[in-house]
Amino acid sequence: MEPASLSFLAWPAAAVVCFVAFIAVFWGPIAGLINRSSNVSVNGVGSISADPEKQIEAQDSIPKSISASSLANGAPNKPPSNLVLDGPESEIRRQLESAFPDDTAAQLNWAIRRAAQAAVQREYEVIYRLIVGSQIEALKETNLRHALPIRDAKAIYQRAAERFPEAYSGFSFERWGGFLSARGLIEIPNAAGTDDDRAVLTPRGKDFLHFLVADDLPLRFSSTRS
Repeated sequence: MEPASLSFLAWPAAAVVCFVAFIAVFWGPIAGLINRSSNVSVNGVGSISADPEKQIEAQDSIPKSISASSLANGAPNKPPSNLVLDGPESEIRRQLESAFPDDTAAQLNWAIRRAAQAAVQREYEVIYRLIVGSQIEALKETNLRHALPIRDAKAIYQRAAERFPEAYSGFSFERWGGFLSARGLIEIPNAAGTDDDRAVLTPRGKDFLHFLVADDLPLRFSSTRS
């Protein structure tokens, strides 16, 4: 549990301020990744609508992880002044210095933690915009049952493929499950390559489901999504 003295950093109130400052440093890799409207742009993939076929196509195109870009050698030790970000940055610095006077290591540790939380949040938003309903159903079933046999995962996939044949044309079961695995949401311990293998949620997969609930995002989609 985070110390009570850090209540000023609790989400979501201070998160808005912290995230603005985070964007100033780490904007490159996530610029234009996502918005809450009907379209989303994902690192060169282009505009993605709620069309399942476009979502499926884009699943193979997003970067393996959405992380902060490297700072070039010789970068200044302080970001240049920015009329939008100077105020929020000053407030974050004031809060950190108030919580940890004369302890720059603690200040940096908590600044990094909140930046990491913001990066994970943004990656979950990208996943949510591209994931299809049958994949969320598989995650939910895995969570409820603690482990999901591959044969049952195939049954979930097959039902969706029969309902949306055009969208799933060329979208194999391997790609369907591979997206969940590549995003770090599931894993198959001691895989033998058979239908008796059992998929389990990773800590990241469980956290993604918590994200859906916390942000009040639909766990099932309308008929326009598979």
